[in-house]
Amino acid sequence: GGVFKPQGNMTRAEACTIVARLAAGSDELVPNDKTTAFADVASDKWYYKYVSYVESLGYLGSYSGNFEPDKPITRAEFVELVYNMGLLRDSGKNGVFTDVAQDHPRATVIAAAGKAGLVNGYDNGDGTFSFRPDNTISRAEVVKVINNAYQRSITKDQISEEAKYSFADVDGDFWAYADIREATIAHVEGKNGWIFCMVSPYTVFGKTNENLDYAAG
Repeated sequence: GGVFKPQGNMTRAEACTIVARLAAGSDELVPNDKTTAFADVASDKWYYKYVSYVESLGYLGSYSGNFEPDKPITRAEFVELVYNMGLLRDSGKNGVFTDVAQDHPRATVIAAAGKAGLVNGYDNGDGTFSFRPDNTISRAEVVKVINNAYQRSITKDQISEEAKYSFADVDGDFWAYADIREATIAHVEGKNGWIFCMVSPYTVFGKTNENLDYAAG
């Protein structure tokens, strides 16, 4: 199989690419006629259409001036992107994280994501949880968040026979193994699992990211 780089970071531009492709349904349906107010997002960059499209949807409202597209995206920033997609459902959880101060710029979004079960945080061992909002998010954590948003989170025992694709660098003992395998399944005939809309690797198992129709639902 290909490699997934589960512990690798993700840039803001790469995160916008995922959101843009999911919102549009495929890479080729992402419009290329949008413009951006960000001074450092040049029109000749590969990510221009993705950032400008996500911006046009109103998902980047908390940024102004420069976007710093090549900067690794933080856990709080990525959760805000998914929150802005309107996919959160209240799961009855309290959404309280011990390390998210009320004056954190994304405190409200993080709390809502916690209540929706979008993120679970890190167990502090005393019945409380922390979130580490300003840490960078890993590619494996991105998969977990997106799966949770689309109510596709599963356990290792629940992996479907349809999950035919595996990655050489994600073994069965890895904490996100089941979620990564699940994300390769589209559950919609004729489409591809949403994981293939991620930027790297560009080609896995003979499939390319471009011109694929994705299905997360």
